[in-house]
Amino acid sequence: MRKSLVVFVFVFTSVFVAPITELSALSEATSDEQWPHPNIPDPGYQGVLFEDQSLTPQARNSWLFAHNGNSVDTCSNVGDALCQSASHIGFNAILGPCESEAQLDCVEGLTATKNGTASQGSFSYFYPEQGDAQFTGSISRKIPNGLATSIWNLPTAPHQFGDEYMVLASVAGSAPNSEAARISGLTLRIIPVSFMENAIGDAQGIVVDTLLRREDSNGNIWRSWATPAIDFGQFRCVAWEVDGSCALQQPFPEDTNFTLKVRLALTPKAWMHGRMTNPVIDLDDLGNGASRVSVSASPIKVPTVFGGGFWDDLPSEIQNAYKRGGTYCQPYCGGRINWGSQEVPSDPYLLNSWSYPESNKDSSFDELRLWLPVVGDTAVATPSVWSARTLGLDEMVDADTCFLSGAGIKGIVTSNATVYGDGPPVFNNAEGTLNYKVAAPHFNPDGTEFKGTYDITMTSAVARCVYQLGDAPINVSVRVVDENGIQTGATTTATESDGWLKISVKDFTFSSPTIKLRITQKKGFKKPKAPQKVVCLKGGKKKAATGKCPPGAETVSALRTATTAKKPKK
Repeated sequence: MRKSLVVFVFVFTSVFVAPITELSALSEATSDEQWPHPNIPDPGYQGVLFEDQSLTPQARNSWLFAHNGNSVDTCSNVGDALCQSASHIGFNAILGPCESEAQLDCVEGLTATKNGTASQGSFSYFYPEQGDAQFTGSISRKIPNGLATSIWNLPTAPHQFGDEYMVLASVAGSAPNSEAARISGLTLRIIPVSFMENAIGDAQGIVVDTLLRREDSNGNIWRSWATPAIDFGQFRCVAWEVDGSCALQQPFPEDTNFTLKVRLALTPKAWMHGRMTNPVIDLDDLGNGASRVSVSASPIKVPTVFGGGFWDDLPSEIQNAYKRGGTYCQPYCGGRINWGSQEVPSDPYLLNSWSYPESNKDSSFDELRLWLPVVGDTAVATPSVWSARTLGLDEMVDADTCFLSGAGIKGIVTSNATVYGDGPPVFNNAEGTLNYKVAAPHFNPDGTEFKGTYDITMTSAVARCVYQLGDAPINVSVRVVDENGIQTGATTTATESDGWLKISVKDFTFSSPTIKLRITQKKGFKKPKAPQKVVCLKGGKKKAATGKCPPGAETVSALRTATTAKKPKK
């Protein structure tokens, strides 16, 4: 009987060695969304995989953790004794559909728009039916119920394999003992899906995302996710069910815009990053700190970069970067060999080593540059993605205070780059520009040139705060500069309306350009004439007023402005 291939978060462990598959670009019959994780478990192998990481087990599942000293355990209800006695709790709550007009912390709707015609989606069911760490929240403490991802139907916007879409809308946060929650993150994602029955086959063991409990010799408890990996080298699943089925990620339909609306008990105070293009954000104040958040955008293709080789076949630069004491994955990467309680060896010939660089880390830029020559500066796949998330506090450390002050969402940056700068654009005092770094391979899997897109939407108040501008109309200039400081071509547009400034940059090339924005006040702008001041007489007393006198008062004179007005002669 076959055993299951299992992946443990942070440390990759196999109890069964699946057939080895060396993967490069996809065949014409396979969609980019179905490019599978490589299945290469051999000792002496060093691999790296740059891809969108918003569907990790901890992101696609609900969980409620109770923190006590060095222990972290899980609760199924905020009211559990473990959570009640914890110093603080942390949670990730995947939201279900709204069931009433008054309900908060729920998905209000999914909409698809094509050729100007909008169609509403309808909730169908949860998949999986029950998450391994689902929990019951607390309305009084503003902690949502944590559910499973949901499946919605959009019959008028079918994709290649049907009309079912997975919706992941989650709220992350924390709460000190017995206090109300503080929201630290909002994630929104839409995924076209189809389903494979009996995807696990006759494998035994982990068949769904499972939260494991571990305890050290001191009695400290911690939790880690284990997830099936039977799809490695074969297909790409985004969720699993206990019946052995899995949800397969599929391509989006072309020329279709999607809108996801959620109602939240607490309004996130944040800047967002998205994998989408032409985004539009709408915020509605629902009172008492609650809000409706709506994000509309079209999906975008993001390059996946995979590189690897056996140790003797790798360039010395890569060997030096990954060996013990090197630059990346220190003291060691995760891998496909389970060392159990043994000490992980430092000999690279004994390790099966995999690096998974985060898309939004500065170190990932250098790691990508290291591998691009090895992979021919070419992506293995460009799957389509529709996702948005608020940035964490660690990503906002270097942000201008204008991006942090005040309530609500300040804006969103979206890019199709494999790697992007963490946080909102960085203000360069010397140049007076807002700079944003991106990086990606130069070529698509078919050898054509990959073209970059970058959209930034921010509140007009933030833009004026950064540049200390008044309310007058503004100009926006954009330059795209490559890694050698040479300006490259791009198509740019900028508009300001309804309190939002929207800037779009398209068709620039990679590998690692910097996008530089400059915002200035329009020259020759004439300030509107100041309202006319008048002197009014009422009850024998004279008083200045703007525009016209109040009812019952007589206009006795008109003045140009308050600053040039002279006292009326008695």
